[in-house]
Amino acid sequence: MALASAFEKVFESKEGADCTFLVHNQELPAHQFILANRSPVLKAMIKGPMAPQTQIHEIKDTQITFDGFNNFIKFLYTEKCEVSFEMLQFYSV
Repeated sequence: MALASAFEKVFESKEGADCTFLVHNQELPAHQFILANRSPVLKAMIKGPMAPQTQIHEIKDTQITFDGFNNFIKFLYTEKCEVSFEMLQFYSV
């Protein structure tokens, strides 16, 4: 099994998730190890001195949708980008 396929299964199953993002009251479980190694910004959020002990990270930006953030996190796991037609219209404005 290719590494990307294995990470996609981990992303889909959420097994062993040890942090959660809260986006518009929807929970998105994730894995600190993967995110911290793929994004310096997420590493600072997760591992930095201001990281919440609960590892629940609320995303308050009103322009970020749950689906958009979920796709971003999935990209970090798999390097696959799934963009909807609506997202393309939003970003092309």
